[in-house]
Amino acid sequence: YTRKQKIVITVAGPFFGFVMAGGCYGILFLGQDLQSGAGGYLKYFLILMIYLNTFWSFLNLLPIVPLDGGQLLGHIMHDKKPVLRGIIGAFSAFVAGIILLQLGYIFGMILFGFLAYQNLQAAERAKRGYW
Repeated sequence: YTRKQKIVITVAGPFFGFVMAGGCYGILFLGQDLQSGAGGYLKYFLILMIYLNTFWSFLNLLPIVPLDGGQLLGHIMHDKKPVLRGIIGAFSAFVAGIILLQLGYIFGMILFGFLAYQNLQAAERAKRGYW
């Protein structure tokens, strides 16, 4: 694949998440009378899908390897400066972990702490020429 094709393929996943959120919003907007009975459950489900798809797509675009944002950063940088890429990933994962901890997502904080450590290890390996 060419570099541009890799970028398009990488962005396709989060883009589809945003499309799904938009589709759920459209259904919710068109069916405004979803207040009673089974419609209330459908409305709740659609709102949940909007939040989940939007949140996960934004999270997936963070420049942290192995997330899509980290892959995208690698394609944009054309795999140059792998040390910088690892440092950017580690810093982004650290900040995301702190934010998730503040929001009460302990598991998310642990996950992004692990990703920060993994990206720091990648930066260290790149310094030594083992990228």
